[in-house]
Amino acid sequence: MQYSNEVLVLNPRMVLYLDSKEDREIVNRDNLQYYAKASIIKSHRFRDYLFTHSRENSPTISDLLCKVDMFISDLNIEGYDWQGQVHRFIIEHKKTGNRYLARGQDLLFQDKILLYHVDELGKSMNLSYIKPTKHSISRFGAIRRGQKVINAPHRIASTILKKPNYNNEIVQKLADVEWVEPSRLEHNNRFFRIQKEYIRSILHSLDDSTARVRGNSLYVCSGENCNLIFHTRINGVGEYEDKRYCMSCYRDIELICNLSLDSKHILDVYRTDVDKSNIINKFGVDILEYLVEHGVDIISKEHMPCIHRSCNHCGNSTSLDLEKLMSRRTQNTKHKYLDEHKKYIEDNYVKIDFTEFCNSCAEESLNNRLFTTYRDYRRPKPIIHKKNGINRHLSIESEVITEYDDADEYVDNVSSPRGFDVIHDGSLSCGGVEFKHYRPVIGDKIRETIMGLEYHHDEENNYVDDSCGIHVHFNARDFRFKELKALCIIMNHIDDYIIESLPEERRTSTYAKRFLASYNDIVECRNIVELTNWYYKVIGKSSINTDRYNQARYIGTNLHARFYHGTIEFRYHEGSIDSTPILKWIDFLYEIMQSVKEIASRSTKKGRDIEKIIYDRDKIKSLQPIHLIDMIGGRASCEYITNKVNKYNM
Repeated sequence: MQYSNEVLVLNPRMVLYLDSKEDREIVNRDNLQYYAKASIIKSHRFRDYLFTHSRENSPTISDLLCKVDMFISDLNIEGYDWQGQVHRFIIEHKKTGNRYLARGQDLLFQDKILLYHVDELGKSMNLSYIKPTKHSISRFGAIRRGQKVINAPHRIASTILKKPNYNNEIVQKLADVEWVEPSRLEHNNRFFRIQKEYIRSILHSLDDSTARVRGNSLYVCSGENCNLIFHTRINGVGEYEDKRYCMSCYRDIELICNLSLDSKHILDVYRTDVDKSNIINKFGVDILEYLVEHGVDIISKEHMPCIHRSCNHCGNSTSLDLEKLMSRRTQNTKHKYLDEHKKYIEDNYVKIDFTEFCNSCAEESLNNRLFTTYRDYRRPKPIIHKKNGINRHLSIESEVITEYDDADEYVDNVSSPRGFDVIHDGSLSCGGVEFKHYRPVIGDKIRETIMGLEYHHDEENNYVDDSCGIHVHFNARDFRFKELKALCIIMNHIDDYIIESLPEERRTSTYAKRFLASYNDIVECRNIVELTNWYYKVIGKSSINTDRYNQARYIGTNLHARFYHGTIEFRYHEGSIDSTPILKWIDFLYEIMQSVKEIASRSTKKGRDIEKIIYDRDKIKSLQPIHLIDMIGGRASCEYITNKVNKYNM
C-alpha cells in the first residue's frame, strides 16, 4: 500500500531531534531508546527550531512540513514505560534536512490511513479522521466552503493516530506501507497548497485526547536502575532534589521524618517546602508556620493529624510540644513522647460527621442524636394485641429474586403487597428486589403482614438464592448507653452460635459481617462517646457519620441504624419466602431486645441476674452461648437456635 510521505508536525514538544547523520539503518529497535533519551536529556526537540525560525503559535506550512523516512515496526521497544509512547516514526524536515523521532499521535497525515474502520463521524479507537464536510480545495489552492464543492477532485482530508495501543495488527499494517512522494499518487493533496486557515481549523478541532498534549511532559527517569522514558500525562511524575522520576521509582525514595526519625517512603510524608498548599488546605496555615518555626522539614503523614486538635464546638484545643519533642535525641524517646500524645488525643477528641469534638461536646452531640435521629420518623402508638405479645415496633426487609428486571418493572406489572414497598437493592442477583414494611408494625400486624407477604411470593413465584437475606429493624429509641453496651456484650458472646445457625454461604456475607470484638474493649467503654467510637472504628472499620451507607451498617448487629433510623437492625438471617422461620427469628430477637432493656433498667429479677453474669469477666467467659440464650429467651429460644444449628451442620 502506497501512502504520501508528507506529514505535518502537530506536537513539536514531543518530536525529538535525532542526533545522527549516519545512514537510516543505524536507528533500530535496539538503539532507538538511546537516541530518544539523549534528545530528552539535552532538550533537543522540534520545538527548538520553531522558536528560532518562526513564531511558535503561528508557524507556516513549510515550517511544519516533514516526510516519513522510516517506520520502526518491532512490537516491543525497550526503554519506554509504555509502548504507546514509542517514537516509531523517523521523519526528515523538508526545509532543513534535520531528522527527528516522532510518535504517530504527533503527526498529521494526508487522506485516510486504512488501519481500522472509521465511521461517518471519523471516530475510531486508533485514529481520528478529519472529513472535509465544509472545506475543499480547488486546483488553484483556494479553499471553498459549502456542500456544492464536496465532490471536487481535490478534497482535503487528514488523519492522526490517537495514542495507539500498538499491537501486531496495527504495526504490521504500518510496516507494509510504502511511504512515497505525493507526486507518485493519483490524488496528490499537497500540504504546502493548503492555506494556513485550514490547517488552523484542523489543529483547533483536535483535543488533548488525540495529539495536542501541551507541556514539556516527556522525561527520562532519574532512578539508578530504571532510566525509562515516561510521559507525565499517562504515568505522572515525581520530583525530588531537582530530579524527575517515574512514579514507580519515586515511591521507593525514602526520607527521614524529623519527629520520629523513622524512614518513610516519600509519598508517606509531607515536605514543608514542597507540600505547602496541601498542608495549608488540610491543616491550616498556622500548622505550617508552627512546623517551619521549629525547623521541621519532613513529617510523616501519620503524625500530622496529631500536631494540633481543637473542638469545633467549645474551642478546647491541644498542640504537640515540638520544642520538647525535638529536644529528645533518640528514636525511642521520640516515639514514647509521640505515643503518649497520640493516646491523649484519642482519649479526649473524636470526629463525628467529619467535625472535631472534645469528649464532653461529643457526648452531648451523640445523646442528641440518640434522642433525635438523622431520619426522624414519627413513631406509631403501641397497640398490644393478646394473640401476639410483641410490644415493640419493628419492620422487616425481605430480599427475593423475581422474573422482572427491577423494582419499577415489578410494581408496574404486579403492584406491591399490602403493607410493603418494593425497592431496588444492588446487592442482589439479577431480578432481585427488596420488600420493606412501609411503616412499622406491632402486635398481630406482624404475623398478618408477613403471612400476607408469603402468600404474595407464592402467587408470583418469587424465590431466594444465596444473595438474599432477611433484615429486621426493631424500634430502639429508648436505647441509650446502658442498653447499647449490654446489647454489644450479649451479641459478641452469642455471635459464634448465630453464625453456626446460618447456611454456609451466608456465614461469610459482606453485607452481614460478624460481630467480633474483645470483651474487655466493650466493658471498658465508660460513656456513649467511647462505645460509639469503638463500634465504628473496631467493628465497622469506618468513622462516625450519618451516611446511610456507612460501612458500619453491614454488621450482623447494626448499631449504625440506631443513629440513623432510631432502630437496631439484625442482618444475619438467610433469605426466605416462608413466614414461619421469619416469625421465629423475630421472636428470638425480641427476647434479646427486651432482656437488654431489663438489664439496663434492672426492673426485673431476670434482668438483674443476667447483668451480674455479663459484667463479670470470669462468669461470662465460662458461660456457654446456649446457656446465655436460655437465660434470655428460655426453652423456645434454645430449641429454635439449636434446631437451626443442627440443620446446617449435619
